[in-house]
Amino acid sequence: MARTGRILRERRQLEATVAKPWEEQAISHLDFAHVPSVPAIVVHASGLRFGHPGSPVMGPVNIAVHRYERWSELPAVAGEVRWSAGARAGYYSQEHQQLVLSESPVESCLRVHPDTTTVRTILGCLRLRADLALMPLRTMSMGERSKTALARLLLGGHNVLILDEPTNHLEMEAQEALSKALREFPGAVLFASHDEWFREQTATHSLDL
Repeated sequence: MARTGRILRERRQLEATVAKPWEEQAISHLDFAHVPSVPAIVVHASGLRFGHPGSPVMGPVNIAVHRYERWSELPAVAGEVRWSAGARAGYYSQEHQQLVLSESPVESCLRVHPDTTTVRTILGCLRLRADLALMPLRTMSMGERSKTALARLLLGGHNVLILDEPTNHLEMEAQEALSKALREFPGAVLFASHDEWFREQTATHSLDL
């Protein structure tokens, strides 16, 4: 909370003098027409226990994740998880293993979605600057690679998103844009995050240890 407060104070002080190269016309609504219909109950978990293998400190917990819910998730060490038919899960890893660093953000995203306009819209929504869209990922910061990986996930035709610390390496504006995109996403979302502001803005349900 203290870190978030400091960032907001610094941003108020600087925003009057610093030009933001990513600022463009606001995108009021994202079109997720490519996302398949999601089942009413996406996944059901029973007997979940949390803590360390062999010595859980919490549980058992029984949960059901429904469409349109956003869960702040905690890895379990025991229990049973049953996915519903029709659930198509996509995973975001903070290590970005799915990226090919010789490709540009646009090229990388076109591997999962064929429409260039939609690709550029999602990248712009996540605050990737337009002048970087065709540059090789190997020349970019971890934050810019994160935006590309998150855009791939949003474009990938999944109706369930699983995200591991999605705000790592993202500046505050990109965190706000990601939270907005996930709130508009028509499926279900499970994410692990240490960012209290992001959890409060994004999650409808949470598991806390």
